Amino acid sequence: MLYLTSPIWKSLKELNLIGNLNSEHNKMIGLESLRDLRHLRMLYLKSNLNKIPTNLTELSPHLTKLVIHNDGTKLLVLNSLKKITSLVDLELQNCDLERIPHAIFSLANLQELDLKNNNIR
Repeated sequence: MLYLTSPIWKSLKELNLIGNLNSEHNKMIGLESLRDLRHLRMLYLKSNLNKIPTNLTELSPHLTKLVIHNDGTKLLVLNSLKKITSLVDLELQNCDLERIPHAIFSLANLQELDLKNNNIR
């Protein structure tokens, strides 16, 4: 498991995670401890996620940038995105998206959206 509970980690403002973060395929990795990172402003995930981790919504007061660069794995569950209302910059690259997710339209503060390398027509 990935645990970020040290007092030093709790003040982290930017986090880059690369690798297999899909807990459905790998029980040793989990993003549960992200909820403790109350000062996190930017989160970069380069992985094989098939859903947005639900605990990201607990970061919503401060998270302004979310970057997900998938390995081509289809990102299916995006409903929790609409709860991250502080997002200003969102990148969902190589997530095999076929359309712009409806949850994105709820992000009133969003200024930049990058959907490169998807199947949007």
